[in-house]
Amino acid sequence: MNILNIENLTFGYKNNDSHNLIIQDLSLKLDKNELISIVGGSGCGKSTLIKILAGIENEYGGTIFS
Repeated sequence: MNILNIENLTFGYKNNDSHNLIIQDLSLKLDKNELISIVGGSGCGKSTLIKILAGIENEYGGTIFS
């Protein structure tokens, strides 16, 4: 049973005339009692993903549902 579905998540920050893409076309499914880790280098979007899931960042493309 899926408790979290993310489909084609895309997020970027707007700076003046440019748009910095942070997350592009991320999809994942998390099942009940499943443990995952988010691993990556500095600035790759780990904290941004958590902020999106927590509702802190809310201007993103794609679908998140549970």
